[in-house]
Parts: sequence; structure tokens; C-alpha cells
Amino acid sequence: MFLECSIRPNGTFVWRDYDHHKGVCDFDEFRVRIITLAADEYLDKAKGKRKQWASLCDSADTPMPESLAAVVSDMENKANRLKALLESDDPPLLDGRDIAILKELKPYGVVKPEEESQRLRELGVLERRYYIDQVFDALTDKGEKALEFASHVERTKRRRTS
Repeated sequence: MFLECSIRPNGTFVWRDYDHHKGVCDFDEFRVRIITLAADEYLDKAKGKRKQWASLCDSADTPMPESLAAVVSDMENKANRLKALLESDDPPLLDGRDIAILKELKPYGVVKPEEESQRLRELGVLERRYYIDQVFDALTDKGEKALEFASHVERTKRRRTS
């Protein structure tokens, strides 16, 4: 991907690729660039394997052998895992009602009504868990971060008003 890469004293990345393109960027941009390039490379390899198989079979709809299908699937999974690294894990901003619901959640409790539980699960702050014959809702890591942030904001507001 990169022929040469260095970090300047100010923290910026300087790179040159095999096509002799040069670039300068900060760490976040370089991170996105390298992850995207690696994921695209895996997807291209998987696509190439599929094309090779189709050409071997004269474009007939013949399923790939299990071993080849596993290799292609593994490449696609690696690409998906790399792309998942680019998804934001920042906690969502919650309103007062959401904060109250999450603070009041007891261990092995269920958020009611079900629509609220579903909405909070879709935000990624709550997850449904099952244990033997129990069903309960629990905070996710993102939910804990969201509550910590809300608590920090509340403390900051109190300091400003006092």
C-alpha cells in the first residue's frame, strides 16, 4: 500500500505510495485511509477469486468448493471487521428521559414499555440478555459511556451555576 511512511515531529504522517503519489495528513485521516485501503484490498481479492471460479466454470452457476468458499468468506469477513473499526463508538447524546430510564434500570430488570427498550437497544446503549429462564436489559459499554458523559455534563452545569 505504502512504499514509504514517516511521522513528522508535529505528528503529521507523510507517505508515498507505489504509484509515487505523496501525501501529508494527520493521524485520524491516515488511520481511515489505511483501514479503507486494506478492507478494499480484501474485497478485491475475494471478488477476484469469485471471478476466477466463474471463468473456470465457463460462467455456469456452479457452487464453489467448500475450501474456496471458506477462503473467500474469510476475506470478506476481514474486510467487514476492518470497516467496522471506522464506525463511531461515541456514545449517543441522551435526553433527560433516556438518562432517567437508564439510571433507574435495576440489575436483571427490564425497561418498560417494550418500545422504549427497543428504542434504547437501537441506540446501542441497552442490550437484551437471557439467563436460564430470565430475560433482562443491561447497559452496554456505549450505554455506560453515555451515562458517564451525562453525569459529567450535569456536574459541569452545577459548577457554573454555583
